[in-house]
Amino acid sequence: MKGLKINYKGKNTIAAVKDGDLLVVDMHDVRGESFFYAGSVDYDEQLGRVWYPIVPIELGDTFEFEVVETDQMTEPVETKKKDVERPISKLEQFYRLESLIKERGLL
Repeated sequence: MKGLKINYKGKNTIAAVKDGDLLVVDMHDVRGESFFYAGSVDYDEQLGRVWYPIVPIELGDTFEFEVVETDQMTEPVETKKKDVERPISKLEQFYRLESLIKERGLL
């Protein structure tokens, strides 16, 4: 698995995903307050995992990120069943569109 090793306030967390799954790291600002989030979607197991569940952050907070290859991840603080479908790849989208255009005699 590939993942991110996140060091925040001296705590190392490894958030990782299998090939084809989604890892989201987000910082957003709402009415002057800033928040950090890190979570993933496992399409095969239909699971959402969260390591940083909308954590308040402040100016001057420091994060260190490192891309890692790992067999293990840090235990998420939250795991939920999700009904999600794996999105099709750009290549698959191209093949579907190409097929449709050929069927219609436009190519």
